[in-house]
Amino acid sequence: MSSVKPNERGVASGVHAMLMDTARILAVGIAFPLVLSQVPELVLFHVFLFGGGLSGTPQVLAAFEFGMHEAFLVAAIISIIAAVISFLRPAGAPTEALPSTGTGQPHEQLP
Repeated sequence: MSSVKPNERGVASGVHAMLMDTARILAVGIAFPLVLSQVPELVLFHVFLFGGGLSGTPQVLAAFEFGMHEAFLVAAIISIIAAVISFLRPAGAPTEALPSTGTGQPHEQLP
């Protein structure tokens, strides 16, 4: 928030929160199909509709764990790509922060 003008911090905070929520939703949308892709449909019905667990079938538990490994691998690859993009970004804030006037009033914009 230090690179945002004081009178625009509320908007920046709202945009930040919206992007974080969108990322969480996308993460669930990507992870669930990967995790559950190897688990048989009948077992999924048993687990989610009838409240049973995965402990009765070791093969299904192994398939579930394999799906978890796939989901974490995809998440790690996406994180590495994002880190590289972030590293390649130019350093420094896009604009200099304006000094505070001490009156709580926003600064006048210069032409």
